[in-house]
Amino acid sequence: MMFQNFHKEKVRFFVDFNIEFCSDYPLPLTSAASCGKRIVGYYTGWEPRKISENQISKLTHIIFVAIRMYGNGQVQFHNSEYSSRFFELKRKARRVNSKIKVMIGVGGKGNTQHFSSVMADKEKRKTFISSLVKFVSSSQIDGLEITWTYPFAQAEDRQNLVIFLKELRAAFTKLEHENGRTEKYIIDMLTPQIIWKQSEGYDFRGILKYADFINVISYEYYGPWGQKTGAYTGPVGPLYGGMRGNIDDTMKSHACGSMKPTQVTLGIPLYGKFWRNVKEEVINQNETMCEEEICRIEDQGESELWKLAELKNGRPKGGFISWNDRENDDVGIIWDKKKAKWDNETKSSYIWNPEERLLITFESEKSIEEKVKYAIEKNLGGINIFSVSMDDELDTALSLVSSMKMCNGVSKNKIIYNC
Repeated sequence: MMFQNFHKEKVRFFVDFNIEFCSDYPLPLTSAASCGKRIVGYYTGWEPRKISENQISKLTHIIFVAIRMYGNGQVQFHNSEYSSRFFELKRKARRVNSKIKVMIGVGGKGNTQHFSSVMADKEKRKTFISSLVKFVSSSQIDGLEITWTYPFAQAEDRQNLVIFLKELRAAFTKLEHENGRTEKYIIDMLTPQIIWKQSEGYDFRGILKYADFINVISYEYYGPWGQKTGAYTGPVGPLYGGMRGNIDDTMKSHACGSMKPTQVTLGIPLYGKFWRNVKEEVINQNETMCEEEICRIEDQGESELWKLAELKNGRPKGGFISWNDRENDDVGIIWDKKKAKWDNETKSSYIWNPEERLLITFESEKSIEEKVKYAIEKNLGGINIFSVSMDDELDTALSLVSSMKMCNGVSKNKIIYNC
């Protein structure tokens, strides 16, 4: 998948989520659609839980992850199971409401290695675009997400990405005429949370000349990733604060870089991260390193979020845990959200167990609400959620996001940030 390695320990699921509900069809679109805002859900080819019609009804766009790209520019499903899950998703979505946009991602985690060479070669790029157009046409879907999350292997990558999008848009326009399609085929880009100088990173303005919107991976700021001093703990998606950037910084970079905030969506993960062997001391967020040693604060006045996990055999112990895990026997974790604490600076939830030296950070209902409110206040284009299959048995997160009134009455692409 396009997201970073979760370093996850094995996860087990306990509830049968595949129960459909009865209703009249088509179901109404979520209110966000009335003003062009988006609630984008991701659905993968590998998770145990299958997507339900109830979940689809709470979205404006659903993106299946993903089809594989090859070095010659051809694309295809990873395997027959991915294909089966995708077409089942499409059937359900069309039944719920034909206006819900069904898309598929290309590239992503473990499959970005060919982008640079294909984009740089005119003939391979032509083959790639032709393969994508054939896939979209034969599958009768609404568009594609391009998941080239770090297009900077070569100096030309930045420009080549925009050239590719221009050519893909032209090919889609031609396909629209051939198929008698009255709506544009959708192109979107998935971009990571890292902030670059605008001259070095994505050409957001160039991208949005041809792409319809950008989905931002505005999470994965912290995780059980080892360094020689240990693994830093922190929120998966801090709204503010932290020493490794935050959502506010990331979304400001995208909004100011593109000058089109309503074409940028904020990402929310339906999972948490946990660390074992966590030290009691709190890390000073104002001074992160002192001669390669962690700078401590003496009064423990900062949030318990900011700690250091010791390495075992040179690696941190920890992993990934999704919303629909209530009790995970395999890793010995009981995730009781009632025991969660709230960090007001980062607007995030966490559980700290000093006896077991275990720290869990995750998105709670409160933190999700704060992120949606932020997206509304900053006039962003909506929310993207990874992934719908990770929601709980009541679809709590999806219901919360879809129930919030995203139509704020602010004019399209008005910049709220101080750029």
